[in-house]
Amino acid sequence: MPEEHLLRPEFTQELAEKFIVGASINLISLHGQGRRRTLHDLQTLLPDSLTVQQLDLKRDPIDPVDWLSAAADSSRKTLLILHNFDVLNEGDSNSKQFIEHLNHIGQQPNISLLYVSESERDSPILCELLPLPPLNVTQIMDELTRRNSGITQSELTKRASVISGHPAPYSALKEAVQRPPQ
Repeated sequence: MPEEHLLRPEFTQELAEKFIVGASINLISLHGQGRRRTLHDLQTLLPDSLTVQQLDLKRDPIDPVDWLSAAADSSRKTLLILHNFDVLNEGDSNSKQFIEHLNHIGQQPNISLLYVSESERDSPILCELLPLPPLNVTQIMDELTRRNSGITQSELTKRASVISGHPAPYSALKEAVQRPPQ
């Protein structure tokens, strides 16, 4: 995917560079801000030599410890993405053990970790806390233009302004691109 098709080009490029050198990051963002789109865009920037494996701690019906153990056994350079990291209950002994395992694995030079959560936590996770930057009007206008080439400048400006003020701007953006221009 060419960089001009990225939702957050500068941020996504910086994120890719961090994972290429082995960073561990907790990406923090509320629902509706475009987390999954940013992660999709991120994967288009990563080299083929970096394997990406994802686990949704809320939705995937597999044991996260087994998944993590299998993923960590790879000799390839790997980015492990854990969605819905907020669901871990740090008071629970299984969660504590899982977090200890994550911290151990995160020290391996061939493993990068990306925790995706909705809130910042006071946690024993060894990683950089990184809030997802809000979508700006320019990014919204670029996405509206990419997805709807027939939109007029006045409609583009109007929609981008409304979307940027929405509490879940990426959700509003996806809805806007499904509506025909008026």
